[in-house]
Amino acid sequence: MCENVNIYFKCKGRMYTLMMKTSGENITLSMLVGRICTKLELDESKVKLQLRYNAVLLGSTEEIYICDDEDVGVYISSGENNRRYVLYVEVITPPELPEQLSRVEVINKSSAGKNYEDEMRDNAAIVLCECEEQGTEPKEAIVEVDDTQDAEIGSQDESMDIHDDRGDEYVEPPPVVEAGQFKKEWEDGIGLNLFQEFPSRAALQEVVDKGAFANSFGYVIKKSDKERYLLTCAKESCAWRIRASNIQNTSIYSIRKYNKMHTCTRISKSKTRMRKRKGTPELVAALLHDTFPGQMETPVPKVIMELVQTKLGVKISYSTALRGKRQAICDLKVVPDTPELVFMSDRNSSLIKGIRNVYFAAHHGYCIWHLSQNVKGHATNVNRDVVAWRFMELSRVYTMAEFEREYRTFKLRYPSAANYLEDTTVKEKWARCCFRGQRYNLDTSNCVESLNSVFLNARKYSLIPMLDAIISKISVWFNEHRKEAASGSNENKLVPLVENYLHDLWVEAEKLKVTELNTFQLEYNVRGSEGKEYFVNLLLKTCSCKVFDIQKYPCVHALAGFIAFENDTTRTRSMEIHELVSKYYWAEMWALAYYRTIYLVPDKSQWDIPDDIKALKLMNDTHVFKWVDEALVNEVEQLDFQVSVLEEEVALLKMGRKKETKEITKMMVPFIVGCFLTIVLVTWYN
Repeated sequence: MCENVNIYFKCKGRMYTLMMKTSGENITLSMLVGRICTKLELDESKVKLQLRYNAVLLGSTEEIYICDDEDVGVYISSGENNRRYVLYVEVITPPELPEQLSRVEVINKSSAGKNYEDEMRDNAAIVLCECEEQGTEPKEAIVEVDDTQDAEIGSQDESMDIHDDRGDEYVEPPPVVEAGQFKKEWEDGIGLNLFQEFPSRAALQEVVDKGAFANSFGYVIKKSDKERYLLTCAKESCAWRIRASNIQNTSIYSIRKYNKMHTCTRISKSKTRMRKRKGTPELVAALLHDTFPGQMETPVPKVIMELVQTKLGVKISYSTALRGKRQAICDLKVVPDTPELVFMSDRNSSLIKGIRNVYFAAHHGYCIWHLSQNVKGHATNVNRDVVAWRFMELSRVYTMAEFEREYRTFKLRYPSAANYLEDTTVKEKWARCCFRGQRYNLDTSNCVESLNSVFLNARKYSLIPMLDAIISKISVWFNEHRKEAASGSNENKLVPLVENYLHDLWVEAEKLKVTELNTFQLEYNVRGSEGKEYFVNLLLKTCSCKVFDIQKYPCVHALAGFIAFENDTTRTRSMEIHELVSKYYWAEMWALAYYRTIYLVPDKSQWDIPDDIKALKLMNDTHVFKWVDEALVNEVEQLDFQVSVLEEEVALLKMGRKKETKEITKMMVPFIVGCFLTIVLVTWYN
């Protein structure tokens, strides 16, 4: 189907044309109605369009009506070469509401505290004047009286004046009763501006949610698609609305229409709509950012529940408050909290606790080198270096079947080391095939140890000079890696590590036997060099050997499947080798990782500190050294752990020495007895 879709429609006896600059499957009913209203210069909120067409080629004389997105898809796909049936558009205007009549007072009369009918004479007619608009001043009421009673009334008045000799009596004027008026227009309190931009549709909705809760009004999403986002008041007759449009080829939404005034009253909202007012974690996080700006430490969930109730008038659950608290912490992080994030550590207890409190979704793995040193310390009567090597090989196994087989062998040969592993760790933290995150080919924290050795002298400095030394070194590294990433050829789509790996693997992959199982799903069966059969799916980027799944770049079997795909002359699609590799191994991502410059901190004499920052004072001076104290505690705990390991090794050596001494003693007793008997026999024989 072509990119642009041409539509011809007829309205009120006139033909019109539309060009939809998108593919046919992306056109929805709301999008089509919106474009037609724009073409006809109609207000979409005040009219309703009825769309129909006559499919004459089907041999039917009945008209087909378009009621939903599925009908639109059928209509769009019914034409060939951009020739479609003429669309007939009928504009339906809903009947206007009858004007409301205002109740007005009668001239110089009041109904306060009395029966209104008692104030009027018999046969008197009250004519109420219509108010042109709600809230305007009413005209005076006209009172018409029957002329036949004028004489009688006049005579009664004269007789009253003749017999009344009490003089003039003061009569209190009746109270003035103003005409009842409804609440005038009121502002939503959100404070948006035309052409204001938001990074995403969710960001805009978060701002509207916050204003809606704070000012107690409801809204509904009228339209939400890839091009526009329309919000209206929950009361249909209210004029409040927000319309935002998507900026092409971005996720940014810009405010195009905004009426901030509500013409309804809060009490007019339906009870069903009010019951649906629920707080979300994003709303809680936004409130915490406003109440505690820039702070990682926020109140406990119970206090947050009361805070949301007080500020926004909404009740939330404990779990919502907890998730909102975590979301607020995540928003302040430089590194986002995602399941793709993995931390590798040497099992330091304080570090594990800190990661769990700050990065909830991230995964945590153990450095297998540090763990291997602990494992070999608990092995007895064997070569401990061999035990450490066996453990590291066990941790790098890719498939669960092979891991279970190798782990049983490890337990039989080194039972004490296996007992230590089962008592202090879990397999999901150190076994590559059991790890729940994406750790790629990283098993150790060697990069951290390398940093420790580079900053060995800097770690002896005080805090500020140490940070300056670290920033200076990282700035140099960034510049070197930036030049290295830019020096590669544009033809190389992958980083040198993966590019060279696949280059060396290509020779072996070409020699493997490949059987195509599913042409459309790109599924292959590959026989390995050892004679085993492996299943490869190039679309899902998987292989039954699990190397492709874990390392995120093709194994030898997947590469053989790709070579077979390239050699297929009947294929209907194309694929590049870098599409089978994780984006983090692309040369483009490598260059983006170092494109920013790391600047050094200038001298203190050049600092320009704002007055509001100077006026800030620390509430607790000990808080400044909190992280430093924790780092020192971690270092002490690590040293204590190493000392305990050495003490265990010494104790094991002593026990081994005693056992060896006892065994030598047991062996010497028969030897000495034998020598003694030999001497006695020789002496007796002589």
